[in-house]
Amino acid sequence: MKKIDKRMEELIQEHDLFLLIQIMKNELENKVISSGFDLQNPEVLCISQLLDRLIVEYMKKTGDPKD
Repeated sequence: MKKIDKRMEELIQEHDLFLLIQIMKNELENKVISSGFDLQNPEVLCISQLLDRLIVEYMKKTGDPKD
């Protein structure tokens, strides 16, 4: 976990919000799965969709073609 936290700090310093959001979404999904919860849980879907919207808005504002 410390490795991930350190990488997030680096991304914040580099202003690479796209990668930071992607890491957050992946971490959410990994925690949900490892906890035995369903990714289709309404609360999980809500957070996941919010992160997806952040990615889309980021790409709109920056014109960044990252997928």
